[in-house]
Amino acid sequence: MNNEGVIDEQGKEFKAIVANGLKLGASLAMVEHIPWLRWLFPLEEKAFAKHGERRDRLTRAIIEEHTATRLKTGERGNILQMH
Repeated sequence: MNNEGVIDEQGKEFKAIVANGLKLGASLAMVEHIPWLRWLFPLEEKAFAKHGERRDRLTRAIIEEHTATRLKTGERGNILQMH
């Protein structure tokens, strides 16, 4: 979110990743606790892999942005302070 309270692209991506993770996690939790329901809630391995790649891409982008800011300013604050 920027200084004006508008969600930027990283914020929108984060929000979408969290929503997708909750959706995927709900189907996983059901199957873990009631294995005979697996036929109702088949594990979507491709969806889990795609979600993980998307999450990792965003995480790397945030870390790279944090590192660039830290090198530029010399600050060693936490990632939330650097934004």
